[in-house]
Amino acid sequence: VCRVVQTFEALQVNLPPTLVDSQVSSVRKINKLRLLSLLKHPASFDFQPQITRLLTDLGATQAEVFLLFFFILMNIICF
Repeated sequence: VCRVVQTFEALQVNLPPTLVDSQVSSVRKINKLRLLSLLKHPASFDFQPQITRLLTDLGATQAEVFLLFFFILMNIICF
């Protein structure tokens, strides 16, 4: 998971300058969705602060992140 998070961090700051605005927007949206999915994985527990920071940098609201944490917590309690 560490390498995955590092890759997302590198990609976020190193998008190719040849991308037009709509492509940058699409890449950021896809990265946001992938990071939200990654946050659900149990192995990502130690990387939650970094993933949360990346998500907020990508435009995720605090409400989105907290809602996801709530659902993760509920799944842990129910199982």
